[in-house]
Amino acid sequence: MVAAVQDRPWPPWGLGARTVTALCQTEAVSDASYAISPVYVTEQDLTNIGLITAVFKEALELLVSNPRAEICYLVAEGSTLADRLMRANGFQKSEDVFVTWNARYYTYRSPAADPTSPPRVAQTFHARFARARPA
Repeated sequence: MVAAVQDRPWPPWGLGARTVTALCQTEAVSDASYAISPVYVTEQDLTNIGLITAVFKEALELLVSNPRAEICYLVAEGSTLADRLMRANGFQKSEDVFVTWNARYYTYRSPAADPTSPPRVAQTFHARFARARPA
């Protein structure tokens, strides 16, 4: 779990001294396979792309320490846009299917890091959001 915490200026102790402004969970799916949650932020930080990317980057960097680590995402059956985005960013659809009362979800997997380069997922995430930042 990666969290961004904001301290209030004064007094630096007591109730309300620290506020969690962003949170990202990483769950172990199997031995070296991890599912990363979206970055959850407070209402005041919904448009703070710098904070969101920094927290997501920290979560990815924790996984890169394991050279066999892979990242998994669930995508609902029939989600054409999500399928194309995942495949364009190096994810491959696996045969793993999760079924709930409401939908079927397919697992998309990608190595967390290539031993010779920084993680492709992190590069893509930062490249896409760097263009989206207002000038």
